[in-house]
Amino acid sequence: MLKKLSLLLVSVSAAFAMHTAELNINETDIEAKIDMDMGQYNQQLEPDTVFIGLRYLNGDPRNSNYADIEDYFEASFHVQNMVGDIESLKIGVGIKVNYNSIPGDKAFYTVPLGMNIEYGLPTQDFIPMYLAADVYYAPEVLSFGDAKNYFDYRVNFDVEIIEQARITIGWREIHTDYNERKIRHNQSAYAGIKFRF
Repeated sequence: MLKKLSLLLVSVSAAFAMHTAELNINETDIEAKIDMDMGQYNQQLEPDTVFIGLRYLNGDPRNSNYADIEDYFEASFHVQNMVGDIESLKIGVGIKVNYNSIPGDKAFYTVPLGMNIEYGLPTQDFIPMYLAADVYYAPEVLSFGDAKNYFDYRVNFDVEIIEQARITIGWREIHTDYNERKIRHNQSAYAGIKFRF
């Protein structure tokens, strides 16, 4: 029985070898994200290149220009890879589907397109550090329900304190513009942790 349990644990940890879980907070907001590495499930894909993700943000109205914001939900798909032979630089492109609402049965659905970049600073032999940014936009043609358009960007700085675990600090800005009004859903600094497993 113990042998079977050990084998199961090894199999599970191998299956989740390159996934990322992230938790970001500040004084009033909490954000959780998970990215599943599809290369761990499909041998036709290289590991650390194709991801499916989920994000949840419970933002406070103090970091918005609207008093009655609701929780923000997102599903994403993106691909990334090294640029040429530069192992320290990764660039990716992706697509997201997000949902939000405001009182009065106003529902917000968009399908933004975007890109991300991550650069490993030349400190890898000492303490691995990374700079990253991403930006996504959905024009009116990719906006549904009561949505007019969507725009978000974020920048972050990560320090890998131990293998597979990073501390991150960053800035995010999310705009969920409805037909009736422009809403800055969240604009705030945050700190958090990322785990790769």
